Amino acid sequence: MNKAKKVAMILAIVGVLGGGVFLYFSSAGWTYSEGSRAGVVTKFSHKGSFVKTWEGELAMGAIDQGGQREKWEFSVYEAVDGEGIVKQVEDALDSGKRVKIHYRQQRSSQSWKGATTYFVTGVEYLGK
Repeated sequence: MNKAKKVAMILAIVGVLGGGVFLYFSSAGWTYSEGSRAGVVTKFSHKGSFVKTWEGELAMGAIDQGGQREKWEFSVYEAVDGEGIVKQVEDALDSGKRVKIHYRQQRSSQSWKGATTYFVTGVEYLGK
């Protein structure tokens, strides 16, 4: 194989790998699913060493034999109406009432947005 063919082959491989990496990271922000979960917010904190993210936990469903509820972890991305949603989640935590949390799920976690792939889009109180 001559030098020109080797260079072309290496460039093709680098292009395919680079394109794959680009597609993966660009699609990570796409919504994979949307939905809602109901329960009681039991934890909500602003954490991180360099990039601070809002992370929460929702206790859902009935209590199991061990006295534990299933827990669902979620994130709030501040850059997208973050302050309003942060306030809603904090109010739900303070009230101790059952809420329905609306979310969108991304394909993969993006650490600058949050530790999970679930991002809250709204909070709604259940019952009276």
